[in-house]
Amino acid sequence: MHFARFVAVAAGLAMASPVAAGQWTAGADGMPEKVPFVRPKAEWDRFLILVWQYKTSAMEDLALYREGGFRGFHIDRGAGAKDRVAFAARENMPYYVDHAADKGYLHLTDRTGVGQVLRRKDLIARPYSLADPKTMDLVKGHLRRNVSVTKAGPVVAYAFDDEISLGCFNSPAEVDASPLSVAAYRKWLKNTYGSIGQLNAAWGTAYKDFAEAQPVSFEDVRGAHTRPPFARWNLSRWMDWRTYMDTQFADCLAELARYTNSLDPATPAGFVGGQQPSVYGGHDYARIARAVQFIEAYDIGGTCEILRSLWRWPERRPYVQTWFSTGDARRDAWFLWYYLVHGNRGVIAWPDRGGSWFHFKGGGLAPFIKENADTLREVQGEVSRPILDPDARFDADPIAVFYSHPSIQASWAMDAVTHRGTWPNRSSSLDNTCQTLGRNRLAWFKILEDCGYQYNVVTGEEVAAGVLGKEKYRVLILNRAICLSDAEAAAVRRFVEAGGTVIADHLTGILTEHGVGRPKGGALDDLFGITRDESKGYLDGKSITEIDGEKYNRPLLERLAYQGA
Repeated sequence: MHFARFVAVAAGLAMASPVAAGQWTAGADGMPEKVPFVRPKAEWDRFLILVWQYKTSAMEDLALYREGGFRGFHIDRGAGAKDRVAFAARENMPYYVDHAADKGYLHLTDRTGVGQVLRRKDLIARPYSLADPKTMDLVKGHLRRNVSVTKAGPVVAYAFDDEISLGCFNSPAEVDASPLSVAAYRKWLKNTYGSIGQLNAAWGTAYKDFAEAQPVSFEDVRGAHTRPPFARWNLSRWMDWRTYMDTQFADCLAELARYTNSLDPATPAGFVGGQQPSVYGGHDYARIARAVQFIEAYDIGGTCEILRSLWRWPERRPYVQTWFSTGDARRDAWFLWYYLVHGNRGVIAWPDRGGSWFHFKGGGLAPFIKENADTLREVQGEVSRPILDPDARFDADPIAVFYSHPSIQASWAMDAVTHRGTWPNRSSSLDNTCQTLGRNRLAWFKILEDCGYQYNVVTGEEVAAGVLGKEKYRVLILNRAICLSDAEAAAVRRFVEAGGTVIADHLTGILTEHGVGRPKGGALDDLFGITRDESKGYLDGKSITEIDGEKYNRPLLERLAYQGA
């Protein structure tokens, strides 16, 4: 099925054509092993609006829920919720469980020490280290108590917690330097590099054993990575550390998903409040997509299309959006239809816009909700069944858009140049609006959609494993693919030799997947017929930063850090 979509911009183009806690469970490609697919239940065979229980109670406001066309709600935690579980079963109202693993462990709070990890340049031990079996046992205890009660009703998904992170959202936090975490990191390095000689060659170190290897903060590499030539760049000590922490985070989630399945094997488990792909939060979607069975992720930097693609048939795992009403019934209706046809299985409704949706200004339903009642019923009705059928396939054109988390890391390092020593203040909200690769990715998505094309996102690991040929893609877009492994580059060459077309924008493959500069330029420069002259610099020759985060409060065009943009 093809659907119309909206707005975009693009850059200049180059074209070429002819689990134990703290450990990891790596597949053949070095990625975490995938948790089993749990097919959505019969209660979730249609689009589902799940109302967060804020300024409302489904039990008390049931008549208003029926009037407004709301079919579902949420239960928080759950151990003391037998009355709500019984109510849901009696009234045939599906629900999801939030904070099933409690709050404060996967999402650090003031109570659990989030203030200790922010606005610091040094390495930090994470409060409640995810490498510590005691933390995992604590979290599993909450899951056991909450799931044992809530599994008795029409539950459609378990969310461990909301807005989870290694630190705090995507804000810089150089966790987790606890002894258990560092010990596991050293084992991961040995598994990744094989020998201490190979590690030393990559890092430029002289360790005698992996037991000597130490993680480093971005502050330790920042000063040497502010300008070309890129052949001299070596971000590997920092990027490897961040990659390991993403791996630790994903492995923690996978362990919790498997544990939740042991309590209730029929219901998918995951989390809500996911962030855009970035450096510090743990949100590497190539890993997360393997680690959980359900997710609500804010659609920032194209996360919706990333999840649609990574969870494509035959394992269409459920993902949803959060619906914050605009107070405009027509815009709200657009939002619901848009995310349905983009594969979302529903929305979590935050029922407050100038007052409770259900007790608006002391009365009943808010007027913008009442106006949309028929739409709410329709979008959750029969029309959504074929779109969300787990056996249905999204009819994408043979176009693949590249997802490279190492490139996200290297691009972030370039974005951070403008901050100099204040980089720890680059908050998650600033990163949402000023992350160059996130904006670049979204621009590619939108220009393809505006041209009438559908596409899939493919990860670097998938490309290296031959997905371009297996799924018969004809076009590959390397969007700000700063980092390419030798295996990825070789797969791209084979794709071109087989008749595929490759479109790239800039800085393609100038670094390896570990952030090490290539002495002869980009990994595919010869494929594109490029000879690099770095004597004049990049962009306007004055900067390697595209979006100046120091100008975060200005319109986007005024944030672009080079003239002529």
